[in-house]
Amino acid sequence: MLMRNRSNVRAMLQGAFLAALVVCSGPVALSTEFEIQSGAKENSVVFASHAPMESFEGSTRDISGRISVDPAALDAPVAAEIVVQLAGLKTGKKLRDKHMHENHLETAKYPEVRFTAAELVGASARELTVGRSVNFRIRGTFDLHGVQRTIEAPVEATLVDADHLHVVARFPVLISDYEIERPKFLFMKLSEEQKITVDFVARRVN
Repeated sequence: MLMRNRSNVRAMLQGAFLAALVVCSGPVALSTEFEIQSGAKENSVVFASHAPMESFEGSTRDISGRISVDPAALDAPVAAEIVVQLAGLKTGKKLRDKHMHENHLETAKYPEVRFTAAELVGASARELTVGRSVNFRIRGTFDLHGVQRTIEAPVEATLVDADHLHVVARFPVLISDYEIERPKFLFMKLSEEQKITVDFVARRVN
């Protein structure tokens, strides 16, 4: 009888300990890893310059990176790093591209743009479900031309299916913020504000 009572007490203590552990630890986020494949036809980064004398766009598909997010808990921590290789950026005019790469973006010295996410805020839904778009803002570090700045960009994300995440982000960039010289050969033609659109489909890797 004494041995049986001791066993019951031990079982009760173990149960209480496990319950306390669950309460203290809280819910565990189950992050899903998505990968952006450079050069994929559905991916693009576009900058648009709208000035009184001339408007034009530049674009590239050289975007890569990884996103770690729990689709069922958008209030959980999120991690993302997105990299754009500037060498592939083209505007449709070879001379303009040459000046842009050599004299202004200085792509030999600063070959890439990098965004590192720190926080997802203001999501319109608590989770990503297939076929439903969710809007939010992503805050993080934007590294361009050797200058790092904290930005907050509006994003629309759609879980296309269990393995594909479609993301579109649009935000402005002031070239003076990143110490980029305004092109003299495009005097009064290049806008101080460049409108950036990032559009990609990331594939699940785990």
